[in-house]
Amino acid sequence: MAGRSITDDQGNALPVVQAGGAGAGATTSNLNAALASQTAAVANPNRKGFVLVNDVAGTAGATAYVFYGSGASSTSYTYPVSPGTTFEMPEAHPYTGIITVAWSAALGVARITELS
Repeated sequence: MAGRSITDDQGNALPVVQAGGAGAGATTSNLNAALASQTAAVANPNRKGFVLVNDVAGTAGATAYVFYGSGASSTSYTYPVSPGTTFEMPEAHPYTGIITVAWSAALGVARITELS
């Protein structure tokens, strides 16, 4: 429908935001669990989303502590991610700064996807 605009019932043009489309992409990475804080994603002003899967081998696993900022720890975090679960950044408010992660034990791996 190129060339057509969307209007309200009084004929006023409404803003349209295109989701995805050209230029949208995903970057994936793996991050081995560690007690020390590690960078899961560098600051990215174009970030649209972030997903972290706290993957575990067998039945052992550790909580991943995701922090919006530098220096994640078990006492300084934004979201705790239990073993075998997934954290998805809220789409309505994408955080574009550095994201760090630390674990309660060095067990497992983070499967990370950053959307931009």
